[in-house]
Amino acid sequence: MSSLAGRLQQPTTRQLLAGTALLFLTAFYSPLTVLMLTPVYGSAPAHIFHPYGLALVGAAGWFLKDQIQRLTGRQALYLVPVVAFWVPTVQSFLFASSSVLGNPFGAVVTEVITFYPLVLLSVACASKLVQAGLDLGRHGEAVVEHVPLVVTYVIYKTGEKFAKLFLAKFIGMTFFFSRAGLQLLLPALYSAIAPSKLLLLAIPSVLFSMTSNVHMNSGALNSFLNDEGFDLLARQDSSTGYISVLDNLADGFRVMRCDHSLLGGQWTKMPQNYNPAVMDPIYSVFTMLEAVRLIETDHGEPRVDANSKALVIGLGVGTTPSALIHHGIETTIVEIDPVVHQFATEYFHLPSNHISVIEDATTFVKRTPPAQYDYIVHDVFTGGAEPLELFTFEFLENLGSLLKDDGVIAI
Repeated sequence: MSSLAGRLQQPTTRQLLAGTALLFLTAFYSPLTVLMLTPVYGSAPAHIFHPYGLALVGAAGWFLKDQIQRLTGRQALYLVPVVAFWVPTVQSFLFASSSVLGNPFGAVVTEVITFYPLVLLSVACASKLVQAGLDLGRHGEAVVEHVPLVVTYVIYKTGEKFAKLFLAKFIGMTFFFSRAGLQLLLPALYSAIAPSKLLLLAIPSVLFSMTSNVHMNSGALNSFLNDEGFDLLARQDSSTGYISVLDNLADGFRVMRCDHSLLGGQWTKMPQNYNPAVMDPIYSVFTMLEAVRLIETDHGEPRVDANSKALVIGLGVGTTPSALIHHGIETTIVEIDPVVHQFATEYFHLPSNHISVIEDATTFVKRTPPAQYDYIVHDVFTGGAEPLELFTFEFLENLGSLLKDDGVIAI
C-alpha cells in the first residue's frame, strides 16, 4: 500500500492521471454536445459533421500543443474549466438564433464556437500531461512523440465509449445526469483537475445558467414559451431523447415531443357538448391505424372485438391503443422508453387496463410465442430518425409470426 501511495505521489504519475482525467471528461462531452444539439436541429444534422470536426480539432490540439501553451502563457490548463462553464451559456444564445442559422449550418457553427475550443485546449493540455507522465525521453524522440499520441487516442476513445454506455443507461435519472445538469457537472470536474483563480471568470456563466438558461430553468423556459403561445407541462431526458409535453394555448392542442420530432398530439379544445370516449388526435393517421379492426376476416366476416388481442409496437401519445382498449380488445403496448409511457398515461389519458412492456421491440418479438394476436399495429415513426432495426425483413417476418391465422397487421 505504501508503495502505491508513493507512486501516486510521483510527479509523473500525477501528470499521467491528470491527463487521463482531462481526456475522459472531454470524451464524455462529445456525445453530450450532440445530445444538446439534437432537440434544436434534429438527429441527423447534429451527428453528420460532428466526428469529422472532432477529429480535425483533436489533431490540431495535439500537433499545436506547444504553440497553444505559448499563446496562453502556460495557462491553457486553467482555461479549460472556464471554457467548459461558458459552453452552455453561449449555446443558449446560439440556439435562440437557430432559425436564422438554419440546418445543418447552425449545428456546425454552434460546435465551432462552443465545443471545439474546449476540445482544442483539452487535447493540447492532456497531450502534454500524458507525454510528461509517460516519461519516455530515454527511448528517443520518435518514441516520445508517437507513443503518447497513441496512448492519448486510446484513452479518448475509451472515454467516449464509456460515456455513450453511461448516458444510455443513466441519463435523466437525476438532474446532474440530465443533459443540462451534466453541463454543470463536467465543468466542476474539470475545475477539480485544474483549480485556479481564473474560475472567477466562470461565475457570470454559472449565474446565467441557474437563472436564465431555458435548458436549465423551467421558469425561464415557460416564460419564453408563453410568449410564443405554448405552455410546458413536463420535460425529462430519457433513453430515446429529450421528452417534453406542451400545450398550444391558442389553437387548443397538446403534443409530446422527442428531441426534434413530434410523437403525437391530441386536441384539448373541443366543441360544446362534444365528449369523445377517446380524445381526437391532431394527426388523422392514428384514426386510420385504429381501423385495422374493421378489416374483414378471410371468410368475409366482420371481426368481433370481444376476446381479441392486439399488439401495438410504439406508443407515442397512445391514441391507437386507447381506442383498441375502449373497444374491449386486450392490448399489449411495447414501448422502449419508460418516460414516453409515463407521460402518455399522465397527460394523454392512456387507460391503465393494458399490458405494458417497456422493452426493445426486437427483443420482445424474439421471445414471444407465435400466433398470439388478432391485430398488430407497427407505429414507430416519429418524423425524425427511425429505428432501422424495426424495418428489417427479419423483424417484420418475426412480427408477422405473432399473428393468428386470420390476423391483420397495420404499418
